Amino acid sequence: ITRDRLNDELLALWRRTGTTILFVTHSIAEAAYLGERVIVLAANPGRLIKDLDMRPFKQDGNRCSREDPAVIAA
Repeated sequence: ITRDRLNDELLALWRRTGTTILFVTHSIAEAAYLGERVIVLAANPGRLIKDLDMRPFKQDGNRCSREDPAVIAA
């Protein structure tokens, strides 16, 4: 199973159940694709750098692209 396939399966599970999912990743692009909210932490001691609401990038329920320049700039 590829990472992209796993991400799509996770989204399908979330849509079916409506359950809150906490997903930890080192990839901001992956977090932007999966999440409605992305929290970016600094290295030690794990300070909050950004708290991003991704919903504006996902109009009409569509997921944003992992490579979307607007997402990367956020």
